[in-house]
Amino acid sequence: MKSLSSVVINMIENIPIPAVLGEFEINTNGIELTSIKSYSSLINNLLKDYNLSEKEFLKDFIKTVNYNLNKDGCKTELCNQNFICYIAKALQWFKITIQNIDDSYFIIYFYPTYEGYNDTENILEYNKKIALEFDHKKILDIVSDSIPDHIFYRDLEGRYMDVNRSFLQDTKLLKEDVIGKTNYDLEIFRDLSENFKESDDKILQSKKSEVFHEVIYFGNDLRHIETIKAPCFDSENRILGIVGISRDITDRVLREVEEEKIKADFFANLSHELRTPLNLIFSCLQMIDLKIKDNDDIKASCGSYLDIIKQNSKRSLRLINNFIDSNRLNNGYLELNAQNGDIVQFIENICDSVSEFVHQKGLTIIFDTYIEECIMSFDMEKIERIMLNLISNAIKYNKPHGRIDVILKLKQNIFEIKVKDTGIGIPKEKQDEIFKRFKQIDNRLTKHSEGSGIGLSLTKSLVEIHNGNISVNSEIGLGTEFIVKIPSTKEHLNTKKVSKINDKLINTNELVERMSIEFSDIY
Repeated sequence: MKSLSSVVINMIENIPIPAVLGEFEINTNGIELTSIKSYSSLINNLLKDYNLSEKEFLKDFIKTVNYNLNKDGCKTELCNQNFICYIAKALQWFKITIQNIDDSYFIIYFYPTYEGYNDTENILEYNKKIALEFDHKKILDIVSDSIPDHIFYRDLEGRYMDVNRSFLQDTKLLKEDVIGKTNYDLEIFRDLSENFKESDDKILQSKKSEVFHEVIYFGNDLRHIETIKAPCFDSENRILGIVGISRDITDRVLREVEEEKIKADFFANLSHELRTPLNLIFSCLQMIDLKIKDNDDIKASCGSYLDIIKQNSKRSLRLINNFIDSNRLNNGYLELNAQNGDIVQFIENICDSVSEFVHQKGLTIIFDTYIEECIMSFDMEKIERIMLNLISNAIKYNKPHGRIDVILKLKQNIFEIKVKDTGIGIPKEKQDEIFKRFKQIDNRLTKHSEGSGIGLSLTKSLVEIHNGNISVNSEIGLGTEFIVKIPSTKEHLNTKKVSKINDKLINTNELVERMSIEFSDIY
């Protein structure tokens, strides 16, 4: 190698742009920058702006120059070579121009830049802009480390590229043990690594943010973690990886569990507190009936009043039952007690039981079925509630001397129940409203009928817990048809044994009593 004269070195040090004097050699790897002999005074400004030591800057710089020199194969001509390289430590792109002095030494000129940066822009102003952006990044790091939630960034391969202080504190890991590692590499997340990868892939495919809930052991502590994951894009809208914010919601989950227990206790107490006074009233009415059954004078003078008390007590009980069950359903406390049974026989017996009441109201009820038998799984109590509610509506809103049709069908393993009346009908624009809670349709109220607006909402919920659905067809003046569809499935139970339960439920006076409660708001 030739020795450099002091004149050349002095010239490099006083070049009014960022520049270095580099020593190159040609070997089997191609052309390599082996060392920096001197650099201009503006290099010091860059080092100060980026808070870099000379050693780490030059080490990174030599590495990236050599990479760019040889990435496309050996280059033996370096005159006026231009390329862009990235100094990771400096968080900055540099435009590089290399000009040879002789066959061993070269001057390397470089500027902080972005791709597409205009070289004519004032370098000093640009350096100020870069320094400001670097300060912003430091501020973001400070903010990130101040947030108690876990913040992380993973690349497309699932490797951690950055995490905040809370992440490291809670996982008891060092940053150098995390960066560049995947969840599988980290023992604390290894068991959940497949779940994490699945959610990451979902974000990368949808390109949308989403919230995930995981249960993780931190040491011996079981923690509930809620994580918001979002795709991270570059300036050209290309996905670089996944950014996420994780929050420990264990305390919130425990509070919710406690609140659910309080709700369950509340509904149990409410049911008892509201029904107990009514049960006492019913008991007193039974005693009065026994006392006056042989006294025609008292029955003539007081009987109508006692009937009013009975009906309105039952109406209050119906309202309480509907209100409590509606709230239980909305809060997930009303369970399905499904058993195998002949649902055709079950519904036919209900129609037979209510026929006398229907006839008393000057109406006719017709039961028709396209199938003689259908053994399937259903909750008898809830199907009974559904049928009584729909028949009750058909009675309330029918025309004088009207008709109620109950029609059963089985289509492709879907059991269908139709309850059709010849009543006043529902306007088409109001038909979507009738299944909403506490909602009533004005024109149907003109049919001197009252109610809470819970009945059809509760009916819809009872159908849905059977995995079914309910719909309505209606025209003003022509009547209304409710259609219930429930999947015909069977439980693995003894059907013969269930049939006895079925008969017991139907062949007692309890059905008549439940019917009288359900029909208590029909006058």
